[in-house]
Amino acid sequence: MNILSRAAARPAASRPQRLVIAADSVAADRSDANEVLSGWGQHLGDLVGGTTDVFNRAGDSCTTHWFFRNRLASALEKLAEEDLFLIGFGVCEQAMTRPDLYLTPEEFRAYLCMYVDVLRERGIVPVLVTQVARHVFGPDGTLAAVAGDYSAHTRQVAAERGVAPLNLQRMSADLFARQGAEYARGYFRWFDVGQHPGCPDGIIDTLHLNRRGARAVAQLAADGLHALGLLPAAPRQAVRPLTGPRPPVLSTEQCRQQWRTWSRTPSGHPAPEVVTPVQGVVGHPSLRFTGLAARGSSYVLSLRDDQVLGAAGVGPDGSWKWHHLVNWAAGKHGVTVAALSAQGCSAPARVAFAVRAKVPPASSFPTRGPSTGLLRCSGERPGPESTPWPRSARGAGSDMPNWPTRSGGSAYRTTGCLDITPSPSSPTAAAASRNRPACPSRSWPFRRTIGCGGRLGSGSPARRAATAATSSARSHGA
Repeated sequence: MNILSRAAARPAASRPQRLVIAADSVAADRSDANEVLSGWGQHLGDLVGGTTDVFNRAGDSCTTHWFFRNRLASALEKLAEEDLFLIGFGVCEQAMTRPDLYLTPEEFRAYLCMYVDVLRERGIVPVLVTQVARHVFGPDGTLAAVAGDYSAHTRQVAAERGVAPLNLQRMSADLFARQGAEYARGYFRWFDVGQHPGCPDGIIDTLHLNRRGARAVAQLAADGLHALGLLPAAPRQAVRPLTGPRPPVLSTEQCRQQWRTWSRTPSGHPAPEVVTPVQGVVGHPSLRFTGLAARGSSYVLSLRDDQVLGAAGVGPDGSWKWHHLVNWAAGKHGVTVAALSAQGCSAPARVAFAVRAKVPPASSFPTRGPSTGLLRCSGERPGPESTPWPRSARGAGSDMPNWPTRSGGSAYRTTGCLDITPSPSSPTAAAASRNRPACPSRSWPFRRTIGCGGRLGSGSPARRAATAATSSARSHGA
């Protein structure tokens, strides 16, 4: 029996409207006592309760394809005609280093279309939700777009299929931009060492929300649904204001005003130890600092050209973590770190590093052994000659891409996937079929080479070429 066949929607009886949230960890339920990590989906019911019952089915590392296979049928059993189904994916699908999570943009859009079709067949109203904005501010202090952002694909499917779009990305970005980088961090799971008892070692997470941020985003979602005319009544307003809290440590401006005074009062303590980044490292624009300061220190200041960049709290054991509120610009940088205590300012430590605007992902080849259907390979070769796929791989009549090779020690750049579905008689055929969502009256949409043109059929010349290419790649150490 198809996993969706038993989930046909029924007309709603006299009951409140129902709403299901299908999303990833940013929306997932957490403990009510957890102030450090919270999902916006767990707070939506507090704002629309009474007129709409909310069923939050979001989960950690949840993707469109995993939810379709494992949770969609049970979620549909909760709903009837005219109920709402929020589809909010796109974070995990960008992870190219995680083959179990990654989807190409074409696959991601195709899955969203499958959701829309299944829901509309049952009279359920689909709502496509974009990702919540991250705390990623550019060097100029403006909120920056995230590389590989899949919200654009969500908006594209919404426009093509005439689906109601809940643009949480735009609404949350507007909120964070109004607050500014320093105050917006108060919405995220970003805590200094020793700042919160629920996270004594500190954490810098610019994706997930704390309780305050989750409540703020839930308010945005409720207001957005009401503006779309999808809620029977206006949502409640959050009791607490949506303005960001004051910075948990000394603000950057306070540090800048006081730095001259502090620097003239040496404490006699040694310079803080900078554990990361190491001297001379080439890193990402969101490079983070960690280290150890003398016991009794309260704050660690980071400076460049004698100008304070920011401060971080120090734990009882002297550990500290610091993340620049804005991304580093590409190029070489030098940062001075000093620790403050009741006795004054420590000796300075200096660290030099460089930043690349784009750091290539680690190369990934299919592992040896039997395949369950879809092989992926990725990587990057530095230099202007890099191209996503060789031109010949995308041309008409080409039925497989050039597989990556390494010659003369050079790296490579290629991204894509090959469907080498085993023949029905293959012992891996059953395993391959388990990785494909059941879809009533539809064919599996990805039994072709995505972005490469053509399908690799069992026993075809392309199939034999793929086998030969695999052997060649392995002989080169892949």
